[in-house]
Amino acid sequence: MEDGNRETMDRMHVFVCKGQTCSRQGNPDDLKVRIKQGVRGLDARRIKISHVTCLGLCGTGPNILVCSGGEVFHRSDASVIEAVLDAVRNGLSASPDAQVSDSTKNPDGLDFWKVK
Repeated sequence: MEDGNRETMDRMHVFVCKGQTCSRQGNPDDLKVRIKQGVRGLDARRIKISHVTCLGLCGTGPNILVCSGGEVFHRSDASVIEAVLDAVRNGLSASPDAQVSDSTKNPDGLDFWKVK
């Protein structure tokens, strides 16, 4: 949004859970590296990829939370990286007043939250 000399850039945040349960059920370090590789060439000032200690979704991990798009990817492994990257790309162009709908299943049977 522009207002005279003021410009606000929405930043996309991708949080990869590194809690005990998620770390036992997968490899959060590998997931973060794969996401970073996948967003190369996009506007780095608008994307922040971080580990978090716990997303509070234990038992469904490894979990990845994409904020701005409002999507959480459960039971994450390398097969969901493309869906995570699509969420990042879509979130960068989504309107700021997008609303989150109910949890849905993607073709791989993984739960995720979808923006309407």
